Amino acid sequence: MIVKYFERVQEQPYTIHYDKLLKPHHILKPLPTLESFAHSIDVDVDTLENWTKNEKKFPGFFGAFARAKEIQKNLIIVRAEAGASNAGFATFLLKNNHGMKDKSEVDQNVKIDNLQDVVNQAYEQANNAGDTPNVAKEA
Repeated sequence: MIVKYFERVQEQPYTIHYDKLLKPHHILKPLPTLESFAHSIDVDVDTLENWTKNEKKFPGFFGAFARAKEIQKNLIIVRAEAGASNAGFATFLLKNNHGMKDKSEVDQNVKIDNLQDVVNQAYEQANNAGDTPNVAKEA
């Protein structure tokens, strides 16, 4: 039931309407949310989340819940890519509801063949900059 609720918008998440000057405008269908689904079956979102944890009483609901979230994530991305929704709001939803984040990689691999050379080099650079570090010449 939850998957069907979320799939109802998936095939056509928006329509395009042309004004008198033939300028296209995106008319978004309402984004299905866990809150709106919960409301439609007269429960709250906490109840839905509890059902995902009780596989014996609600078999298969965890998978259906996860699938519904995937459908919603895809809808948000499709709308944003088409320029049919605000990119900032789409980013907010994806980060806060779907675990997406900005990717930043830092290379922390450093190969030190001779520690004394590294210390001497840092000492020279500091001297050239006019700052004398409080480092002994010999480590």
